[in-house]
Amino acid sequence: MKNFKISKKLGVTFGIIIAAVLIISVVSIAGLVNALNKFEDFYNEPFQVTNYAMDMRRNIQAYAKSIGYAMMVSDVEQTKEYLSQGTEAIDNLRDGYNYMMENYTGDKSQVEKFYSTMQDIADEREQVGNLAGQNQNEEATELYFAQVQPVLLEAQQYLNTIYNESMTHAEKNFKSVQQMSLLIIAAVGVLVLAALVVTICLALYITKGLTKPIEELEQAANKMSGGDFDVEITYQSEDELGSLAASMNQMTALTKSVLDDTARGLKEVSEGNLNIAPRVEYSGIYETMEDSIKKIIINLSDTMRKINDAANQVSTGSNQMAESAQGLAEGATEQAGAIEELQATITDVAVQINDNAKESQTAFDTAKKVESSAEVSSREMKEMTSAMQQISDTSKQIESIIAEIEEIASQTNLLSLNASIEAARAGEAGRGFAVVANQIGKLAEDSAASAVNTRQLIEDSITQVENGSRLAEQTAKALEEVIQGLQEIAEIVDKTNAAAGRQAEAINQIQQGVEQISGIVQNNSAAAEETSAASEELSAQASNLTELTGQFTLLQMS
Repeated sequence: MKNFKISKKLGVTFGIIIAAVLIISVVSIAGLVNALNKFEDFYNEPFQVTNYAMDMRRNIQAYAKSIGYAMMVSDVEQTKEYLSQGTEAIDNLRDGYNYMMENYTGDKSQVEKFYSTMQDIADEREQVGNLAGQNQNEEATELYFAQVQPVLLEAQQYLNTIYNESMTHAEKNFKSVQQMSLLIIAAVGVLVLAALVVTICLALYITKGLTKPIEELEQAANKMSGGDFDVEITYQSEDELGSLAASMNQMTALTKSVLDDTARGLKEVSEGNLNIAPRVEYSGIYETMEDSIKKIIINLSDTMRKINDAANQVSTGSNQMAESAQGLAEGATEQAGAIEELQATITDVAVQINDNAKESQTAFDTAKKVESSAEVSSREMKEMTSAMQQISDTSKQIESIIAEIEEIASQTNLLSLNASIEAARAGEAGRGFAVVANQIGKLAEDSAASAVNTRQLIEDSITQVENGSRLAEQTAKALEEVIQGLQEIAEIVDKTNAAAGRQAEAINQIQQGVEQISGIVQNNSAAAEETSAASEELSAQASNLTELTGQFTLLQMS
Protein backbone atom coordinates (compact mmCIF):
# COMPACT_ATOMS: atom_id res chain seq x y z
CA MET A 1 0.00 0.00 0.00
CA LYS A 2 3.01 2.34 0.17
CA ASN A 3 2.65 3.49 -3.44
CA PHE A 4 -1.13 3.91 -3.20
CA LYS A 5 -2.63 7.37 -3.29
CA ILE A 6 -3.70 8.65 0.13
CA SER A 7 -7.34 8.54 -0.93
CA LYS A 8 -6.87 4.92 -2.07
CA LYS A 9 -5.13 4.01 1.21
CA LEU A 10 -8.01 5.47 3.19
CA GLY A 11 -10.50 3.84 0.81
CA VAL A 12 -8.91 0.41 1.30
CA THR A 13 -8.83 0.91 5.08
CA PHE A 14 -12.46 2.00 5.29
CA GLY A 15 -13.40 -0.73 2.81
CA ILE A 16 -11.88 -3.39 5.07
CA ILE A 17 -13.69 -1.88 8.07
CA ILE A 18 -16.97 -1.74 6.17
CA ALA A 19 -16.49 -5.33 4.95
CA ALA A 20 -15.86 -6.46 8.53
CA VAL A 21 -18.98 -4.61 9.70
CA LEU A 22 -21.00 -6.18 6.87
CA ILE A 23 -19.70 -9.68 7.71
CA ILE A 24 -20.55 -9.18 11.38
CA SER A 25 -23.97 -7.80 10.44
CA VAL A 26 -24.66 -10.68 8.03
CA VAL A 27 -23.62 -13.27 10.62
CA SER A 28 -25.70 -11.58 13.31
CA ILE A 29 -28.75 -11.21 11.04
CA ALA A 30 -28.44 -14.81 9.83
CA GLY A 31 -28.21 -16.01 13.41
CA LEU A 32 -31.20 -13.91 14.45
CA VAL A 33 -33.22 -15.15 11.47
CA ASN A 34 -32.34 -18.75 12.28
CA ALA A 35 -33.22 -18.19 15.96
CA LEU A 36 -36.52 -16.60 14.95
CA ASN A 37 -37.25 -19.60 12.74
CA LYS A 38 -36.47 -21.90 15.65
CA PHE A 39 -38.72 -19.89 17.92
CA GLU A 40 -41.43 -19.89 15.26
CA ASP A 41 -41.14 -23.68 14.93
CA PHE A 42 -41.21 -23.93 18.71
CA TYR A 43 -44.33 -21.80 18.88
CA ASN A 44 -46.20 -23.47 15.98
CA GLU A 45 -45.44 -27.10 16.84
CA PRO A 46 -44.54 -28.11 20.41
CA PHE A 47 -45.97 -25.05 22.15
CA GLN A 48 -49.31 -24.99 20.33
CA VAL A 49 -49.60 -28.77 20.31
CA THR A 50 -49.18 -28.89 24.09
CA ASN A 51 -51.73 -26.10 24.42
CA TYR A 52 -54.23 -27.96 22.20
CA ALA A 53 -53.54 -31.22 24.10
CA MET A 54 -54.28 -29.50 27.40
CA ASP A 55 -57.42 -27.84 25.93
CA MET A 56 -58.61 -31.18 24.59
CA ARG A 57 -58.05 -32.78 28.02
CA ARG A 58 -60.00 -29.95 29.60
CA ASN A 59 -62.80 -30.41 27.03
CA ILE A 60 -62.99 -34.15 27.86
CA GLN A 61 -63.10 -33.28 31.53
CA ALA A 62 -65.75 -30.66 30.81
CA TYR A 63 -67.78 -33.25 28.89
CA ALA A 64 -67.50 -35.73 31.76
CA LYS A 65 -68.50 -33.03 34.24
CA SER A 66 -71.50 -31.90 32.13
CA ILE A 67 -72.72 -35.51 31.64
CA GLY A 68 -72.32 -36.17 35.36
CA TYR A 69 -74.43 -33.13 36.24
CA ALA A 70 -77.02 -34.08 33.61
CA MET A 71 -77.31 -37.55 35.14
CA MET A 72 -77.69 -36.09 38.63
CA VAL A 73 -80.52 -33.55 38.12
CA SER A 74 -84.17 -34.25 37.34
CA ASP A 75 -85.05 -30.86 35.83
CA VAL A 76 -85.43 -31.40 32.06
CA GLU A 77 -84.35 -27.89 31.08
CA GLN A 78 -81.29 -27.99 33.26
CA THR A 79 -80.48 -31.44 31.96
CA LYS A 80 -80.64 -30.14 28.36
CA GLU A 81 -78.32 -27.27 29.26
CA TYR A 82 -75.77 -29.70 30.73
CA LEU A 83 -76.06 -31.98 27.71
CA SER A 84 -75.60 -28.98 25.38
CA GLN A 85 -72.43 -28.00 27.24
CA GLY A 86 -71.11 -31.55 26.94
CA THR A 87 -71.86 -31.64 23.22
CA GLU A 88 -70.04 -28.31 22.76
CA ALA A 89 -67.01 -29.64 24.64
CA ILE A 90 -66.89 -32.72 22.37
CA ASP A 91 -67.21 -30.56 19.24
CA ASN A 92 -64.25 -28.42 20.37
CA LEU A 93 -62.05 -31.51 20.17
CA ARG A 94 -62.22 -31.39 16.35
CA ASP A 95 -60.21 -28.13 16.13
CA GLY A 96 -57.42 -29.62 18.24
CA TYR A 97 -57.44 -32.80 16.22
CA ASN A 98 -57.19 -30.92 12.88
CA TYR A 99 -54.31 -28.73 14.14
CA MET A 100 -52.38 -31.72 15.43
CA MET A 101 -52.79 -33.58 12.17
CA GLU A 102 -51.26 -30.61 10.32
CA ASN A 103 -48.51 -29.50 12.72
CA TYR A 104 -47.66 -32.37 15.08
CA THR A 105 -44.22 -33.73 14.14
CA GLY A 106 -44.31 -36.69 16.53
CA ASP A 107 -46.07 -40.03 16.15
CA LYS A 108 -49.35 -39.02 14.50
CA SER A 109 -50.75 -42.53 15.11
CA GLN A 110 -51.43 -41.36 18.67
CA VAL A 111 -53.63 -38.59 17.26
CA GLU A 112 -55.41 -41.03 14.98
CA LYS A 113 -55.91 -43.46 17.85
CA PHE A 114 -57.37 -40.66 19.95
CA TYR A 115 -59.76 -39.74 17.17
CA SER A 116 -60.65 -43.39 16.54
CA THR A 117 -61.32 -43.95 20.25
CA MET A 118 -63.62 -40.96 20.46
CA GLN A 119 -65.48 -42.14 17.36
CA ASP A 120 -65.91 -45.63 18.86
CA ILE A 121 -68.00 -44.27 21.74
CA ALA A 122 -69.98 -41.78 19.71
CA ASP A 123 -73.11 -43.97 19.86
CA GLU A 124 -72.69 -44.67 23.55
CA ARG A 125 -72.26 -40.96 24.27
CA GLU A 126 -75.44 -40.27 22.31
CA GLN A 127 -77.31 -42.98 24.28
CA VAL A 128 -76.09 -41.59 27.60
CA GLY A 129 -77.33 -38.19 26.55
CA ASN A 130 -80.71 -39.52 25.50
CA LEU A 131 -81.15 -41.46 28.75
CA ALA A 132 -80.16 -38.47 30.84
CA GLY A 133 -82.60 -36.29 28.87
CA GLN A 134 -85.39 -38.73 29.69
CA ASN A 135 -84.38 -38.67 33.41
CA GLN A 136 -83.32 -42.29 33.20
CA ASN A 137 -80.34 -41.41 35.28
CA GLU A 138 -79.55 -44.85 36.60
CA GLU A 139 -79.43 -46.40 33.14
CA ALA A 140 -77.43 -43.45 31.87
CA THR A 141 -75.01 -43.68 34.78
CA GLU A 142 -74.58 -47.40 34.33
CA LEU A 143 -73.93 -47.02 30.57
CA TYR A 144 -71.53 -44.08 31.10
CA PHE A 145 -69.37 -45.82 33.68
CA ALA A 146 -69.49 -49.12 31.87
CA GLN A 147 -68.70 -48.07 28.27
CA VAL A 148 -67.97 -44.31 27.99
CA GLN A 149 -65.73 -43.43 30.91
CA PRO A 150 -63.07 -46.11 30.26
CA VAL A 151 -62.77 -44.97 26.64
CA LEU A 152 -62.50 -41.30 27.73
CA LEU A 153 -59.68 -42.25 30.08
CA GLU A 154 -57.94 -44.07 27.20
CA ALA A 155 -58.35 -40.99 24.98
CA GLN A 156 -56.86 -38.81 27.70
CA GLN A 157 -53.95 -41.20 27.89
CA TYR A 158 -53.29 -40.64 24.15
CA LEU A 159 -53.41 -36.90 24.78
CA ASN A 160 -50.96 -37.27 27.66
CA THR A 161 -48.59 -39.14 25.37
CA ILE A 162 -48.87 -36.39 22.72
CA TYR A 163 -48.35 -33.74 25.41
CA ASN A 164 -45.26 -35.42 26.82
CA GLU A 165 -43.69 -35.90 23.36
CA SER A 166 -44.39 -32.25 22.53
CA MET A 167 -42.78 -31.10 25.78
CA THR A 168 -39.71 -33.25 25.05
CA HIS A 169 -39.52 -31.74 21.55
CA ALA A 170 -39.96 -28.25 22.99
CA GLU A 171 -37.06 -28.77 25.40
CA LYS A 172 -34.83 -29.96 22.54
CA ASN A 173 -35.78 -26.90 20.44
CA PHE A 174 -35.12 -24.58 23.37
CA LYS A 175 -31.69 -26.10 23.98
CA SER A 176 -30.93 -25.88 20.26
CA VAL A 177 -31.87 -22.18 20.24
CA GLN A 178 -29.70 -21.61 23.31
CA GLN A 179 -26.73 -23.33 21.67
CA MET A 180 -27.23 -21.39 18.44
CA SER A 181 -27.44 -18.11 20.39
CA LEU A 182 -24.21 -18.89 22.19
CA LEU A 183 -22.56 -19.85 18.89
CA ILE A 184 -23.73 -16.62 17.25
CA ILE A 185 -22.50 -14.55 20.20
CA ALA A 186 -19.11 -16.31 20.06
CA ALA A 187 -18.84 -15.87 16.28
CA VAL A 188 -19.80 -12.19 16.47
CA GLY A 189 -17.33 -11.68 19.33
CA VAL A 190 -14.50 -13.29 17.34
CA LEU A 191 -15.36 -11.25 14.25
CA VAL A 192 -15.57 -8.02 16.27
CA LEU A 193 -12.19 -8.77 17.90
CA ALA A 194 -10.62 -9.59 14.51
CA ALA A 195 -12.09 -6.42 12.95
CA LEU A 196 -10.79 -4.38 15.90
CA VAL A 197 -7.28 -5.83 15.54
CA VAL A 198 -7.27 -5.25 11.75
CA THR A 199 -8.59 -1.70 12.23
CA ILE A 200 -5.90 -0.88 14.81
CA CYS A 201 -3.14 -2.33 12.59
CA LEU A 202 -4.37 -0.38 9.57
CA ALA A 203 -4.70 2.82 11.63
CA LEU A 204 -1.12 2.44 12.93
CA TYR A 205 0.17 1.65 9.43
CA ILE A 206 -1.64 4.59 7.80
CA THR A 207 -0.65 6.97 10.61
CA LYS A 208 3.02 5.94 10.42
CA GLY A 209 2.94 6.11 6.62
CA LEU A 210 1.65 9.70 6.77
CA THR A 211 3.50 11.17 9.77
CA LYS A 212 7.01 9.97 8.84
CA PRO A 213 7.19 11.67 5.39
CA ILE A 214 5.39 14.74 6.73
CA GLU A 215 7.99 15.11 9.48
CA GLU A 216 10.77 14.80 6.90
CA LEU A 217 9.08 17.40 4.71
CA GLU A 218 8.67 19.68 7.73
CA GLN A 219 12.39 19.42 8.59
CA ALA A 220 13.32 20.22 4.98
CA ALA A 221 10.95 23.20 4.96
CA ASN A 222 12.43 24.49 8.23
CA LYS A 223 15.94 24.33 6.74
CA MET A 224 14.79 26.15 3.60
CA SER A 225 13.06 28.82 5.69
CA GLY A 226 16.42 29.42 7.38
CA GLY A 227 18.12 29.86 4.00
CA ASP A 228 19.69 26.40 3.89
CA PHE A 229 18.79 24.80 0.54
CA ASP A 230 21.36 22.01 0.86
CA VAL A 231 18.63 19.49 1.75
CA GLU A 232 17.56 16.16 0.29
CA ILE A 233 14.28 14.39 1.03
CA THR A 234 14.73 10.62 1.00
CA TYR A 235 11.04 9.65 1.07
CA GLN A 236 9.95 7.98 -2.18
CA SER A 237 6.45 6.88 -3.07
CA GLU A 238 3.86 7.21 -5.79
CA ASP A 239 1.31 8.84 -3.50
CA GLU A 240 0.69 12.56 -2.99
CA LEU A 241 3.40 12.87 -0.33
CA GLY A 242 5.90 11.17 -2.63
CA SER A 243 5.02 13.64 -5.41
CA LEU A 244 5.36 16.51 -2.91
CA ALA A 245 8.77 15.20 -1.77
CA ALA A 246 9.98 14.91 -5.38
CA SER A 247 8.71 18.43 -6.16
CA MET A 248 10.46 19.83 -3.07
CA ASN A 249 13.70 18.10 -4.07
CA GLN A 250 13.46 19.64 -7.53
CA MET A 251 12.59 23.03 -6.06
CA THR A 252 15.49 23.02 -3.59
CA ALA A 253 17.95 21.84 -6.25
CA LEU A 254 16.78 24.52 -8.71
CA THR A 255 16.74 27.27 -6.08
CA LYS A 256 20.17 26.32 -4.74
CA SER A 257 21.72 26.19 -8.22
CA VAL A 258 20.14 29.53 -9.21
CA LEU A 259 21.19 31.25 -5.96
CA ASP A 260 24.74 29.87 -6.19
CA ASP A 261 25.05 30.95 -9.83
CA THR A 262 23.59 34.39 -9.05
CA ALA A 263 25.97 34.85 -6.11
CA ARG A 264 28.89 33.81 -8.32
CA GLY A 265 27.84 36.27 -11.03
CA LEU A 266 27.40 39.17 -8.61
CA LYS A 267 30.79 38.41 -7.07
CA GLU A 268 32.40 38.48 -10.54
CA VAL A 269 30.68 41.80 -11.33
CA SER A 270 31.78 43.27 -7.99
CA GLU A 271 35.37 42.32 -8.91
CA GLY A 272 35.05 44.08 -12.29
CA ASN A 273 34.52 41.00 -14.46
CA LEU A 274 31.59 41.52 -16.83
CA ASN A 275 32.56 38.66 -19.16
CA ILE A 276 30.33 36.08 -17.44
CA ALA A 277 27.43 33.85 -18.44
CA PRO A 278 24.94 31.65 -16.51
CA ARG A 279 26.16 28.15 -15.74
CA VAL A 280 22.73 26.74 -14.87
CA GLU A 281 19.33 26.84 -16.51
CA TYR A 282 16.97 29.46 -15.08
CA SER A 283 13.29 28.52 -15.25
CA GLY A 284 9.95 29.85 -14.06
CA ILE A 285 10.13 33.06 -12.06
CA TYR A 286 13.95 32.94 -12.18
CA GLU A 287 13.89 33.63 -15.94
CA THR A 288 12.94 37.26 -15.22
CA MET A 289 15.89 37.62 -12.84
CA GLU A 290 18.21 36.02 -15.42
CA ASP A 291 17.00 38.42 -18.13
CA SER A 292 17.51 41.42 -15.84
CA ILE A 293 21.08 40.35 -14.94
CA LYS A 294 21.89 39.72 -18.61
CA LYS A 295 20.61 43.17 -19.55
CA ILE A 296 22.67 44.76 -16.76
CA ILE A 297 25.86 43.01 -17.92
CA ILE A 298 25.25 43.65 -21.64
CA ASN A 299 24.38 47.34 -21.22
CA LEU A 300 27.21 47.96 -18.76
CA SER A 301 29.76 46.18 -20.98
CA ASP A 302 28.58 48.04 -24.07
CA THR A 303 28.74 51.38 -22.27
CA MET A 304 32.20 50.69 -20.84
CA ARG A 305 33.43 49.60 -24.26
CA LYS A 306 32.17 52.80 -25.86
CA ILE A 307 33.69 54.90 -23.07
CA ASN A 308 37.01 53.11 -23.54
CA ASP A 309 36.90 53.70 -27.31
CA ALA A 310 36.07 57.37 -26.80
CA ALA A 311 38.89 57.72 -24.27
CA ASN A 312 41.34 56.17 -26.75
CA GLN A 313 40.19 58.60 -29.44
CA VAL A 314 40.52 61.55 -27.07
CA SER A 315 44.02 60.40 -26.04
CA THR A 316 45.11 60.04 -29.69
CA GLY A 317 43.68 63.46 -30.64
CA SER A 318 45.21 65.18 -27.64
CA ASN A 319 48.62 63.69 -28.41
CA GLN A 320 48.38 64.91 -31.99
CA MET A 321 47.23 68.30 -30.76
CA ALA A 322 50.10 68.50 -28.27
CA GLU A 323 52.63 67.65 -31.00
CA SER A 324 51.12 70.28 -33.27
CA ALA A 325 51.10 72.87 -30.48
CA GLN A 326 54.70 72.05 -29.61
CA GLY A 327 55.73 72.45 -33.22
CA LEU A 328 53.86 75.75 -33.39
CA ALA A 329 55.64 77.00 -30.26
CA GLU A 330 59.04 76.01 -31.64
CA GLY A 331 58.23 77.76 -34.90
CA ALA A 332 57.21 80.92 -33.08
CA THR A 333 60.47 80.88 -31.12
CA GLU A 334 62.47 80.48 -34.27
CA GLN A 335 60.49 83.33 -35.84
CA ALA A 336 61.24 85.54 -32.84
CA GLY A 337 64.95 84.63 -32.99
CA ALA A 338 65.20 85.09 -36.72
CA ILE A 339 63.18 88.29 -37.07
CA GLU A 340 66.15 89.86 -38.79
CA GLU A 341 66.04 87.20 -41.45
CA LEU A 342 62.28 87.65 -41.92
CA GLN A 343 62.64 89.58 -45.08
CA ALA A 344 64.95 87.04 -46.58
CA THR A 345 62.86 84.12 -45.63
CA ILE A 346 59.42 85.69 -46.13
CA THR A 347 58.54 83.06 -48.68
CA ASP A 348 59.46 80.27 -46.27
CA VAL A 349 57.51 81.98 -43.52
CA ALA A 350 54.44 82.22 -45.76
CA VAL A 351 54.66 78.53 -46.55
CA GLN A 352 55.12 77.71 -42.85
CA ILE A 353 52.20 79.93 -41.93
CA ASN A 354 50.03 78.19 -44.54
CA ASP A 355 51.11 74.81 -43.11
CA ASN A 356 50.28 75.99 -39.62
CA ALA A 357 46.87 77.11 -40.81
CA LYS A 358 46.23 73.67 -42.32
CA GLU A 359 47.41 71.92 -39.14
CA SER A 360 45.22 74.21 -37.02
CA GLN A 361 42.25 73.34 -39.21
CA THR A 362 43.10 69.66 -38.84
CA ALA A 363 43.40 70.07 -35.06
CA PHE A 364 40.08 71.94 -35.02
CA ASP A 365 38.36 69.15 -36.98
CA THR A 366 39.91 66.53 -34.71
CA ALA A 367 38.71 68.41 -31.60
CA LYS A 368 35.21 68.59 -33.05
CA LYS A 369 35.21 64.85 -33.73
CA VAL A 370 36.45 64.10 -30.22
CA GLU A 371 33.78 66.43 -28.83
CA SER A 372 31.10 64.58 -30.84
CA SER A 373 32.39 61.21 -29.58
CA ALA A 374 32.36 62.50 -26.02
CA GLU A 375 28.79 63.72 -26.44
CA VAL A 376 27.80 60.29 -27.80
CA SER A 377 29.47 58.66 -24.79
CA SER A 378 27.59 61.04 -22.51
CA ARG A 379 24.27 60.11 -24.11
CA GLU A 380 25.11 56.41 -23.83
CA MET A 381 26.03 56.91 -20.17
CA LYS A 382 22.61 58.49 -19.66
CA GLU A 383 21.05 55.49 -21.41
CA MET A 384 22.98 53.20 -19.04
CA THR A 385 21.62 55.22 -16.10
CA SER A 386 18.13 54.77 -17.54
CA ALA A 387 18.77 51.04 -17.92
CA MET A 388 19.87 50.86 -14.30
CA GLN A 389 16.61 52.60 -13.36
CA GLN A 390 14.70 50.02 -15.40
CA ILE A 391 16.52 47.27 -13.51
CA SER A 392 15.47 48.91 -10.26
CA ASP A 393 11.86 49.05 -11.51
CA THR A 394 12.06 45.39 -12.52
CA SER A 395 13.33 44.49 -9.06
CA LYS A 396 10.39 46.34 -7.58
CA GLN A 397 8.10 44.31 -9.82
CA ILE A 398 9.80 41.22 -8.39
CA GLU A 399 8.94 42.60 -4.96
CA SER A 400 5.29 42.73 -6.02
CA ILE A 401 5.57 39.11 -7.18
CA ILE A 402 7.00 38.20 -3.77
CA ALA A 403 4.00 39.97 -2.23
CA GLU A 404 1.73 37.80 -4.38
CA ILE A 405 3.63 34.72 -3.16
CA GLU A 406 3.03 35.89 0.41
CA GLU A 407 -0.66 36.32 -0.41
CA ILE A 408 -0.77 32.80 -1.88
CA ALA A 409 0.91 31.50 1.31
CA SER A 410 -1.72 33.34 3.35
CA GLN A 411 -4.55 31.84 1.26
CA THR A 412 -2.95 28.39 1.61
CA ASN A 413 -2.82 28.88 5.37
CA LEU A 414 -6.51 29.89 5.34
CA LEU A 415 -7.40 26.80 3.26
CA SER A 416 -5.41 24.68 5.73
CA LEU A 417 -7.45 26.19 8.60
CA ASN A 418 -10.71 25.43 6.76
CA ALA A 419 -9.53 21.88 6.11
CA SER A 420 -8.70 21.50 9.81
CA ILE A 421 -12.21 22.71 10.72
CA GLU A 422 -13.81 20.26 8.28
CA ALA A 423 -11.57 17.45 9.61
CA ALA A 424 -12.65 18.34 13.16
CA ARG A 425 -16.26 18.10 12.06
CA ALA A 426 -15.57 14.71 10.56
CA GLY A 427 -14.43 13.49 14.00
CA GLU A 428 -12.27 10.42 14.26
CA ALA A 429 -12.43 9.76 10.51
CA GLY A 430 -10.94 13.20 9.76
CA ARG A 431 -8.01 12.98 12.18
CA GLY A 432 -5.54 12.11 9.38
CA PHE A 433 -6.80 14.99 7.29
CA ALA A 434 -6.34 17.33 10.27
CA VAL A 435 -2.68 16.30 10.55
CA VAL A 436 -2.12 16.89 6.82
CA ALA A 437 -3.95 20.25 7.00
CA ASN A 438 -1.79 21.38 9.96
CA GLN A 439 1.40 20.40 8.16
CA ILE A 440 0.27 22.22 5.00
CA GLY A 441 -0.45 25.28 7.15
CA LYS A 442 3.09 25.11 8.57
CA LEU A 443 4.46 24.73 5.04
CA ALA A 444 2.50 27.84 3.99
CA GLU A 445 4.01 29.78 6.92
CA ASP A 446 7.50 28.59 5.97
CA SER A 447 6.85 29.64 2.33
CA ALA A 448 5.83 33.10 3.56
CA ALA A 449 9.04 33.33 5.61
CA SER A 450 11.08 32.27 2.54
CA ALA A 451 9.30 34.95 0.53
CA VAL A 452 10.36 37.53 3.16
CA ASN A 453 13.99 36.36 2.84
CA THR A 454 13.73 36.59 -0.94
CA ARG A 455 12.32 40.10 -0.61
CA GLN A 456 15.37 41.02 1.51
CA LEU A 457 17.71 39.63 -1.20
CA ILE A 458 15.85 41.66 -3.86
CA GLU A 459 16.15 44.81 -1.74
CA ASP A 460 19.92 44.20 -1.43
CA SER A 461 20.07 43.81 -5.25
CA ILE A 462 18.20 47.13 -5.62
CA THR A 463 20.79 48.75 -3.32
CA GLN A 464 23.60 47.38 -5.52
CA VAL A 465 21.78 48.72 -8.62
CA GLU A 466 21.48 52.12 -7.00
CA ASN A 467 25.23 52.08 -6.28
CA GLY A 468 25.82 51.25 -9.96
CA SER A 469 23.56 54.13 -10.96
CA ARG A 470 25.53 56.47 -8.71
CA LEU A 471 28.83 55.35 -10.33
CA ALA A 472 27.26 55.84 -13.78
CA GLU A 473 26.21 59.37 -12.83
CA GLN A 474 29.75 60.12 -11.64
CA THR A 475 31.12 58.81 -14.94
CA ALA A 476 28.60 60.97 -16.83
CA LYS A 477 29.79 64.02 -14.90
CA ALA A 478 33.41 63.16 -15.79
CA LEU A 479 32.39 62.91 -19.46
CA GLU A 480 30.73 66.32 -19.23
CA GLU A 481 33.97 67.73 -17.89
CA VAL A 482 35.80 66.08 -20.81
CA ILE A 483 33.29 67.61 -23.24
CA GLN A 484 33.79 71.01 -21.64
CA GLY A 485 37.60 70.63 -21.99
CA LEU A 486 37.13 69.61 -25.64
CA GLN A 487 35.02 72.69 -26.24
CA GLU A 488 37.77 74.84 -24.73
CA ILE A 489 40.32 73.11 -26.97
CA ALA A 490 38.08 73.68 -29.96
CA GLU A 491 37.86 77.37 -29.08
CA ILE A 492 41.64 77.55 -28.71
CA VAL A 493 42.14 75.74 -32.02
CA ASP A 494 39.61 78.08 -33.58
CA LYS A 495 41.58 81.01 -32.26
CA THR A 496 44.75 79.46 -33.62
CA ASN A 497 43.08 79.02 -36.98
CA ALA A 498 41.98 82.68 -36.88
CA ALA A 499 45.51 83.69 -35.95
CA ALA A 500 46.81 81.67 -38.87
CA GLY A 501 44.41 83.61 -41.08
CA ARG A 502 45.63 86.85 -39.69
CA GLN A 503 49.19 85.70 -40.28
CA ALA A 504 48.24 84.99 -43.88
CA GLU A 505 46.88 88.48 -44.17
CA ALA A 506 50.01 89.78 -42.44
CA ILE A 507 52.03 88.14 -45.23
CA ASN A 508 50.29 90.45 -47.65
CA GLN A 509 51.02 93.40 -45.34
CA ILE A 510 54.55 92.38 -44.36
CA GLN A 511 55.75 95.44 -46.04
CA GLN A 512 53.96 97.53 -43.43
CA GLY A 513 56.33 96.67 -40.72
CA VAL A 514 58.35 94.07 -38.96
CA GLU A 515 56.85 95.17 -35.64
CA GLN A 516 53.44 93.95 -36.64
CA ILE A 517 55.01 90.63 -37.63
CA SER A 518 56.80 90.40 -34.29
CA GLY A 519 53.53 90.96 -32.43
CA ILE A 520 51.83 88.31 -34.45
CA VAL A 521 54.70 85.91 -33.72
CA GLN A 522 54.36 86.57 -29.99
CA ASN A 523 50.63 85.95 -30.15
CA ASN A 524 51.26 82.69 -31.98
CA SER A 525 53.75 81.63 -29.34
CA ALA A 526 51.28 82.32 -26.49
CA ALA A 527 48.45 80.50 -28.27
CA ALA A 528 50.73 77.53 -28.91
CA GLU A 529 51.64 77.33 -25.23
CA GLU A 530 47.96 77.42 -24.22
CA THR A 531 47.14 74.78 -26.79
CA SER A 532 49.95 72.57 -25.51
CA ALA A 533 48.77 72.94 -21.91
CA ALA A 534 45.17 72.15 -22.86
CA SER A 535 46.30 69.12 -24.88
CA GLU A 536 48.30 67.80 -21.95
CA GLU A 537 45.27 68.24 -19.65
CA LEU A 538 43.00 66.48 -22.16
CA SER A 539 45.51 63.66 -22.49
CA ALA A 540 45.62 63.26 -18.69
CA GLN A 541 41.80 63.14 -18.49
CA ALA A 542 41.70 60.55 -21.28
CA SER A 543 44.30 58.45 -19.42
CA ASN A 544 42.23 58.59 -16.22
CA LEU A 545 39.10 57.55 -18.12
CA THR A 546 40.95 54.70 -19.78
CA GLU A 547 42.27 53.56 -16.39
CA LEU A 548 38.75 53.57 -14.93
CA THR A 549 37.28 51.53 -17.77
CA GLY A 550 40.31 49.23 -17.73
CA GLN A 551 39.23 47.93 -14.31
CA PHE A 552 36.35 46.04 -16.00
CA THR A 553 36.65 42.82 -17.99
CA LEU A 554 34.01 43.38 -20.64
CA LEU A 555 31.58 40.83 -22.01
CA GLN A 556 32.77 39.26 -25.27
CA MET A 557 30.02 39.95 -27.77
CA SER A 558 29.67 38.72 -31.34
